[in-house]
Amino acid sequence: MIYRILAGILFYALLPLCWLFLGAFMFMAPARFAGFIDENVVALPHARRPPLAMTLAIRAAGAGLIAFAIRFALNLAALFQG
Repeated sequence: MIYRILAGILFYALLPLCWLFLGAFMFMAPARFAGFIDENVVALPHARRPPLAMTLAIRAAGAGLIAFAIRFALNLAALFQG
């Protein structure tokens, strides 16, 4: 019983951290993120250096993911405080 409770707490603690790290990676290294997506998913056009619009879109998505992770963590903290 206690392991299920701890597993739930661990899951909800790790979830915003993963979103935060992914958003930080997208925000700080958009060219590497675009290369990662291009190599693994082949969803982006292959270019040596991604165009400025794609770089800005990846940075904006990263900033949004960071904001979402912070909001999720704050809502989770408010939920546990009662």
